[in-house]
Amino acid sequence: MNAGRSRRGELVSCFLLSTGDSLNGINYTESTTKQLSKLGGGIATDLTNIRSRGSSIKGIEGVAKGALPVAKAIQNAVGYADQLGQRPGAAAVYINVFHMDSLEILDSKKVNADEDVRLSTVSIGLIAPTLFFEIAERNETLHMFDPLDVKRVTGQELGDVNIADVYDELVSDSSVRKKSINAREYLEMIAKTQKESGYPYVMFKDNANKQHPLKNIGEVKMSNLC
Repeated sequence: MNAGRSRRGELVSCFLLSTGDSLNGINYTESTTKQLSKLGGGIATDLTNIRSRGSSIKGIEGVAKGALPVAKAIQNAVGYADQLGQRPGAAAVYINVFHMDSLEILDSKKVNADEDVRLSTVSIGLIAPTLFFEIAERNETLHMFDPLDVKRVTGQELGDVNIADVYDELVSDSSVRKKSINAREYLEMIAKTQKESGYPYVMFKDNANKQHPLKNIGEVKMSNLC
């Protein structure tokens, strides 16, 4: 769309962002999203490291708003900063299935979702490590965690940690906030929501990192809008 124009935006149209677990980090992501969107960029943002709804802030329990309001803010950002009215802004949000708020993000695409929580224009995606499918194959309970507690226990962000290495430790630690669901039921919810809305995208994290040729440089943590 922008090629050959004197007042053009970017020719490269896909950008990846990751939101930090602080108000400054969230504000920076929202501002960057608007700047990229006005230039014609489609933006995918990883929400995995944001502490879950009901988590603590500065030691005060139950006050964190979680990942969904950040997703709503991103939706509003690309709706506000479009490409000079030529086309609407485009964005996607990704979250790891082991994040406590992942079910809430999934519910945002249900046909009967309340408008206060519905993500009507932003795409959603789930980051699914192999462990998720192994738990489903065994027909066991899946435990999802608060990223704040994951960082406290492991010293790493949820988006960075190898969940297979620390899963049992997190499950057995009573100080780690958890939400639980049968893994096969979760898969059925994904399939049903995909049938209703076309979402979520599913990014097979371990497969991507096993296959891509530049694994010595770093880890693939998410996917893009397309």
